Amino acid sequence: MINLAGYVDQADPKVTDGAKERLQDLLNEWQRFKTERDAIIDGEMSKYNRKFKALDLPALIIED
Repeated sequence: MINLAGYVDQADPKVTDGAKERLQDLLNEWQRFKTERDAIIDGEMSKYNRKFKALDLPALIIED
């Protein structure tokens, strides 16, 4: 996305059909990763956090 943003963010930006298609490709790809991320956060991570909280363990703080 950064590469695409740099391409269209020029002094005389002409957003081509190819750039629009690439944006749509990237957004579709991001949706797949977002779904995976949400499944981890809402599933595995949430389960871990509930177990950790149930054990009533203090937070780990490492001092410099």
